[in-house]
Amino acid sequence: MNNKDAEQLMMALIGTYVWVASADGNADLHEYKKFYQVILESPFATHFSELNLRHVYKDTVNMFIDNYDKAMQLTLERIRAVKQNPNIAEEVLRMARAAVIADNNVEASEESVLKIIEKEVQ
Repeated sequence: MNNKDAEQLMMALIGTYVWVASADGNADLHEYKKFYQVILESPFATHFSELNLRHVYKDTVNMFIDNYDKAMQLTLERIRAVKQNPNIAEEVLRMARAAVIADNNVEASEESVLKIIEKEVQ
């Protein structure tokens, strides 16, 4: 995977996770810790540095805080850009599912976003 594709994938995976995690109003530190565990389990994790992950995650959370609708649309665009590969589509779903349960409190709003993402990658 070249650097451009790896960056595009990172943006899609992080956007997916943060979108679901922030659907209930916030993405907290506990959800970040869970994200970090989940992203490291990714077969694509070797393409990302810890520092880049941290910065992109923080920037993405701020993007959702500043303009949720715009961030949602951007994340959908990023998912669409990578979903042609079935392995990556499955990874997007894994990230979304992990975000639903990350704070040990399943919210209807998070499940609603998960359904949007599932529909998008299928």
